[in-house]
Amino acid sequence: MTRDRGEGTAFFCLDHRDGFPGGFGHGFGIQGGGALWIGSVTIAGYLFGNVPWVKEHLEWIIWGAILIPGLLVLIGAWRARMKQAKAA
Repeated sequence: MTRDRGEGTAFFCLDHRDGFPGGFGHGFGIQGGGALWIGSVTIAGYLFGNVPWVKEHLEWIIWGAILIPGLLVLIGAWRARMKQAKAA
């Protein structure tokens, strides 16, 4: 399944033959991204799990990992909407 890749629109690569915009990661779709995410978080947990500062502030680290990317998505969506409003 492919989606329109128009400027300012959301794009999700559900078809591995599409790749990502600009040709990056051809064949690296949702499954590959998920595997990379799980692997990196597991390795980070192994490496940093016994650090006292991380143990004391784990809740804040998790909230930061959720809120910061979420905020970036909201800012990007807002900018795209403002850009579309200017063009119209």
